[in-house]
Amino acid sequence: MKQFIKDLKEKDRVNSVFFTKEKHERKDKNGKVFLSLNLQDATGEINARVWEKADIVAKRFNEGDCVKVKGFVQVYKNRKQLVVNDLNLAQEDEYVLEEVLPGDIKASEQLYEKLIKIGRSIANESIKRITLKTLQDPEVHQRLLKAPAAKSIHHAYLGGLLAHMVSVCEILDFLSSHYSFVDRDLLIFGGIFHDLGKIWELEVSNQGIQYSRQGRLVGHMSLICEWLDKEALEEGIEPSLHQELKHIILSHHDQVEFGSPVEPQFLEAQLVALVDKLDSRMDSLWAFMKREVELSDQGEEWSRYHEHYGRYFYLPILRKKIQSS
Repeated sequence: MKQFIKDLKEKDRVNSVFFTKEKHERKDKNGKVFLSLNLQDATGEINARVWEKADIVAKRFNEGDCVKVKGFVQVYKNRKQLVVNDLNLAQEDEYVLEEVLPGDIKASEQLYEKLIKIGRSIANESIKRITLKTLQDPEVHQRLLKAPAAKSIHHAYLGGLLAHMVSVCEILDFLSSHYSFVDRDLLIFGGIFHDLGKIWELEVSNQGIQYSRQGRLVGHMSLICEWLDKEALEEGIEPSLHQELKHIILSHHDQVEFGSPVEPQFLEAQLVALVDKLDSRMDSLWAFMKREVELSDQGEEWSRYHEHYGRYFYLPILRKKIQSS
């Protein structure tokens, strides 16, 4: 029987399956290796520690895996923490994926319809045609409903990619009115297409969220550019526009060291890259800080140390906002 994170209490014995959102190997003050994990299910997240035989346990799983965990709940610094006695990869018959990975397919359908509406608002007929044809492709549609935006850092849940795409498009739509000198159609194209290749790069299965073979070998930017090349040829998109659209996709990581083969070279490409980073960062921080507020019993002022961002975060403002809503 599934034990849900939201129901866990101090001293509870745990024997259940969770999704590995984050995995970090660390050393204590004596130099002994331990694992710091963020485990997740459809109801929330909890920090976990593997103290014994951590180097051996670490080889059994990776971020993005569904794992069978045995251990107990303790309260450490006024926050619930799962102390792991044993951990192994979960077998497919040991859990239901929708109970382990957060997400709402019904909400995804609503987001999809919103994205179609955004696509229809594009004025340039060539960009609109290729956008709607892509979004309404049966394979793209079905993959989008479940696709996460990442394995762990941001929007790492069923339908997370759709949520990210809609959010980026809405921000870019606002910026197109604020900066009257930019081309809204190019911005909306970028909001929809910049990460769309992740529907093939990442696979959601009973093993959790993993990179596909083509995801590892080719990557999401190249995958969606291959799609765009085919569609542009079929639709007769003029070469200069085709190149501009590809540039937005290929430059959206902003810098070469962050994975873009080229850096943004016109205003719209730069805005897409900036808003992609903004939305990713906000979702990541919101999820972390919200979890910290929910797991702390004494109204702590500061979060735990965030492994990825390398700092602590101040909680009272968000706590007040959550309580008021």
